[in-house]
Amino acid sequence: MKITETQQSLLKKCSEYFTAGKVVSLGSGLPGGIPFVLGGNHTNVFMSTSGLIGDWSPSDEVSSYVDGNGDYVQLQPGSCLAGIGDRASIISGGYVESLVVQPESIGSKGTWKVKHFDRGDIESLSNNSCQIVAIAELDSVNKLFADVDSDQMIKSRILDRIVTDKCVLMLADEGFVIDEISDASNLEEIQRLVGVELQVSKDCRFYGDPLIENHQHGTVSKIYKSGPSAVSDIADNSVVMIDGFAGPGGMAHYLLMSLRDQGSKNLTIISNTAGIARVVNFGTPPGKLVIDHSILIDNHQVGKAIASYPVSPSASNPSSFELAYRAGEVDLETLVVFEHCLGYSDNLDKVIKDPIWNDTKKRIKKILLMIIY
Repeated sequence: MKITETQQSLLKKCSEYFTAGKVVSLGSGLPGGIPFVLGGNHTNVFMSTSGLIGDWSPSDEVSSYVDGNGDYVQLQPGSCLAGIGDRASIISGGYVESLVVQPESIGSKGTWKVKHFDRGDIESLSNNSCQIVAIAELDSVNKLFADVDSDQMIKSRILDRIVTDKCVLMLADEGFVIDEISDASNLEEIQRLVGVELQVSKDCRFYGDPLIENHQHGTVSKIYKSGPSAVSDIADNSVVMIDGFAGPGGMAHYLLMSLRDQGSKNLTIISNTAGIARVVNFGTPPGKLVIDHSILIDNHQVGKAIASYPVSPSASNPSSFELAYRAGEVDLETLVVFEHCLGYSDNLDKVIKDPIWNDTKKRIKKILLMIIY
């Protein structure tokens, strides 16, 4: 099949919603072009309506294999042509993570209809917990949503997401909402092409051309080459969560030092303590100085601490945070110690639903952790 550049971007954007290593079932039409666009740069296992399982690429010559669109393909190593029984086992076993379709029509509440797809496959897949993603080109349709939901519309499992060439729509309680908008489009154009007025999700974001930006499953990599690069995006006024308990064990020492050296100001830090490891000195070798929150406070980088135990256990040996607090240099917000309520479901439920804590979570820029393998 011939795939335009706009369609390539659309299919690449769609692939961002696949979980690495999972089976993705592809309907006919545009979804069948996803393996061609990705060109092996993925870890998913694709399954076509023609029985192909694995990965494949276009073939200029007559081949023994065709994809769901009837195009000749070249199977990649490890791929195979599965029989009806094998495909049925994969579907009924719940191994399909995503179903990608190009509906003939879509209802405003998520019902849908397709021409070229085995209805038995659709019903089987729909009965599983897989996500159902629809692909649509807004420029090529008069109106995205159908006026009525006919008996031919599939209603057993409604669509979870619609990926278009202009935006990404996500199904919410009130119907579809605009979750992402292409940099090359705008809200007014999208509303006109969709044909109905849609709400914009509170977390809506803009995105660039996936072919240029090389997105990977819609997430930003959490792997950095060094401490400084890991904290480079922590700007002034950021909210940073820091792990650790009373002692230095488990604390992200290199990240804390990197953040100190970077010098971001007026930070809000969230932690169990506000830096008492240095005054407790628990588990610290003789003659060594503990690296904890104190290095940020002493460097005048902290404007506020949110902690459950912010003070030193010894009144005669105050922490750096206590001294700064007494001097009026920092603010303090205290939270209940979570582990003290783990045995009491009612109290824990209150903590989790607490509006102050939930508002704080939304403001967190980055969490500094030390992970031991």
